[in-house]
Amino acid sequence: MDLMRIINFDLTKLNLTYQIVQNELLGDIALIIPKNLVVDEPLKETKYKNIRPFLVEYMSKHNEGNIQKKENLLSSIDKEIEGITKNPKYKGLNDTLFDDTDFLYNNLNLRHNQEVKDVRFYNKTIANREEWLDLVYRNSILVLSCTKEYDDHLKIKSLKKEVDGGSI
Repeated sequence: MDLMRIINFDLTKLNLTYQIVQNELLGDIALIIPKNLVVDEPLKETKYKNIRPFLVEYMSKHNEGNIQKKENLLSSIDKEIEGITKNPKYKGLNDTLFDDTDFLYNNLNLRHNQEVKDVRFYNKTIANREEWLDLVYRNSILVLSCTKEYDDHLKIKSLKKEVDGGSI
């Protein structure tokens, strides 16, 4: 039996998987992360390849309790998220999710060059900061999944139109 087969078998039994990410100092490294279909799908999407390492690293067990690291990763993830939530193509898609996600990035001081709009909200989140950061991460994954689903819907709609000769 080869080593990778044994490792994959063990990871599967523990409901874990691994992702190879590029690290500036170490080169390619493997991070062991929980298996999660909601997270895995956006990670496979090539248009999100710029933030993929940040999405994977955020889930890594070694970041639990590391508030500063999680904040930095979310700031990097937001470079893509902000573009999506402001994109007119997705207007009306899931306004509540998009508005909540923007609100959290802005008011948890995670958005680049953005001052906290409501200091009272920021101060309320300090005691359980990691929970709020994890919520921002989950919302970000949902935004990515939502836009992927919508883009898939457009592909299906286009296919139906081709098949039906334009009678949709």
